[in-house]
Amino acid sequence: MFGFRRCYSRRRQLARCLRETKEEIGIVLSISEAILLQTIIREDKDDIRDTFLFRKDISIDALTFHPEEVVAAKWVSKHEYERMCNEEIVAPPVRDFWTLYTSELNPSSQAKPSLRRHK
Repeated sequence: MFGFRRCYSRRRQLARCLRETKEEIGIVLSISEAILLQTIIREDKDDIRDTFLFRKDISIDALTFHPEEVVAAKWVSKHEYERMCNEEIVAPPVRDFWTLYTSELNPSSQAKPSLRRHK
């Protein structure tokens, strides 16, 4: 007997992310714009999830929503985002978004993408 693990391709996962972003909120992104922030390995679910950051100057009014996927978009403070995560309003929440994002913005931090394992 042997275990089976799905083949993981970051590029394929990122391409899927770009398609979903365009479909769900109407933003066109490119692979070259992606900044990897973290990778989460969920061993119990045989799953690997990457978190990417994209910087894009887009008016919130320019977003178009897929009616069955997205209900609204808004700018939120760190405090409000944490409240929304705690209330499970954000799906799926990236719980450490602010830490990841601010480390990416700080050019003096030689931050590397984080790796987390869940068993």
